[in-house]
Amino acid sequence: MTIEEQKAHFKALTAKMEEILFKKGNDYANQDRLSNFKLAGTIAGGSAETNCLNLIATKVARLGVLLNSGKAPNNESIQDSIIDLINYGVLLDMIVTENVPTGKALFCEGVNELKDKGRCDGLSHDMSTGLFGDSLAKYNDIIIKLKTKLIANGLTPIA
Repeated sequence: MTIEEQKAHFKALTAKMEEILFKKGNDYANQDRLSNFKLAGTIAGGSAETNCLNLIATKVARLGVLLNSGKAPNNESIQDSIIDLINYGVLLDMIVTENVPTGKALFCEGVNELKDKGRCDGLSHDMSTGLFGDSLAKYNDIIIKLKTKLIANGLTPIA
């Protein structure tokens, strides 16, 4: 794939991601677009972050099964699953950004609207310690358990 093809693919993919993200948000959320993650996290005794990580892990597991099976899916396409996975990552970033104690966005360089509101200062953070250490440790535990279950079921986890 050439750089031009990559750029065209990226542009088309992000347009589709945006369309799906906001359409699903209209179906699943109220004025607080992250409310469904917050409610589901509370119901499950966790957090919005943990709920979103669980959905990411589920999508990764599903993609692993589909890609290793060699069969075409009957319902949701591989491309649809990939878009959902990427959008869950975007939603997780939104949840984390909303919950940062300083109120500063983590990954918003060049986002003037957030800068104008004082919510972006180019802040970066080592994900292995500090604010997110516990979430990262839980996520790593989920990944290890997921890989173990895949192997136990005769499937090969994707790197």
